[in-house]
Amino acid sequence: SNNRIEIFDLYYNFKECLNFEFNNPCGITLDKNNNLLICDTHNERILLFDKNNILKKEIILNDNNIKFHPNNIIVDNLNRILVSDTINNKIFIFDESYNFIKHFGESGENDYQLSSPQGICVDENNDIIICDTFNSKVKIFDQYGNFIKLFGIKNKKTMTYNHPDNITSCGEFI
Repeated sequence: SNNRIEIFDLYYNFKECLNFEFNNPCGITLDKNNNLLICDTHNERILLFDKNNILKKEIILNDNNIKFHPNNIIVDNLNRILVSDTINNKIFIFDESYNFIKHFGESGENDYQLSSPQGICVDENNDIIICDTFNSKVKIFDQYGNFIKLFGIKNKKTMTYNHPDNITSCGEFI
């Protein structure tokens, strides 16, 4: 809760601190140009810093119907930016120029619905893998946002996953 981003070198030596007006920075990733993308959750925006850690862009969703709460962020194999939003129960997709393309997801417990999606990654086929945290499942959607399958069982007697909140993929492994 110190609302800052600290940068270290490859040998774990502290380099600098991004002192910016963050309010609960959560997800962080690099784009194809090594720009730093940070989900500034409670400020309802994504910030883009260049290689010199200079703020270059503030990405705000201009939709009066949705209050944007970015939580986690990745760049897929198509250079699209994918962002999980835990409040709206959606995944937002932006193009490589950071323009909003679409979102998918809705609140609920059905296979295709989400409840506080947090961790997000893609596999080698660009399928989107999401930690559906409050449904205690991991769900897979195709690159267009169509539900494919899920992992995990949630009921009162058995819970395969207990509120998963982060995930990554490497080749054929999740």
